[in-house]
Amino acid sequence: MLTPQKKMFSGWSLTPRRENQKTPVVNSNSSPGIADGYENGGAQAGNESDMEDLAAKVAKLENELFEYQYNMGLLLIEKKELGSKYEDLQQALAESKETLKREQTAHLIAVADLEKTEENLRKALGVEK
Repeated sequence: MLTPQKKMFSGWSLTPRRENQKTPVVNSNSSPGIADGYENGGAQAGNESDMEDLAAKVAKLENELFEYQYNMGLLLIEKKELGSKYEDLQQALAESKETLKREQTAHLIAVADLEKTEENLRKALGVEK
């Protein structure tokens, strides 16, 4: 289970993008609520459309939140799996290093024994001459 490669930080802003918003940004000096209410057939129609817009935004944000939570769950599961694999690999590495040290020590002992044997054979050859 692999997650997509992480992208480098690209200077994301902390404010939401304006292109995803359905309602345009309005000048704060004007009063759009009053004008919209009369154009849409009264205050009640304006409130209903506002409520629908808000409900749509809430649904979208909830969906986005659920997606983030799902992805976070996947990341946590993957982190746990990778952590256990890392620990296993560390343990295997430590065992391999220990085995290598033992084998090196055994090799040094064998080389020393062969050198002694060679020396004894040279002495024996020297005595026979």
